[in-house]
Amino acid sequence: MSTPDGTVEPVVVVAKRIITARDKEVAHFAQLYPLLLAEVEEILRGWDRSVEQLPWTRLAESERQNDLGSVITRVIDCAMSSSGRNQRVTALVDAACNHGESRQRQGILDVDSIFSEYD
Repeated sequence: MSTPDGTVEPVVVVAKRIITARDKEVAHFAQLYPLLLAEVEEILRGWDRSVEQLPWTRLAESERQNDLGSVITRVIDCAMSSSGRNQRVTALVDAACNHGESRQRQGILDVDSIFSEYD
């Protein structure tokens, strides 16, 4: 890349400048990341309070949350992590699929349950 005076900057210098600018832009989001992760337990407690209805009451209490903690954490990671987009999205999709597969094994298949869990 050429500078205003015509000299050519090495690609590494340009890349470092871009990364530094990006880090400054997202620094305030990086501060939120651990705060959001700290809320996962409260989110799961809220989930426990909301599933005192069928079909989840048929499940043992230890089975109700299932992989939800992982799904919630991956959602936060997908939005906030500095990992590459493909890695973040793949981890989120994998966690959601694992959760869905285990719910299927548990026999929770009705559409209303899917939307309740989504909510």
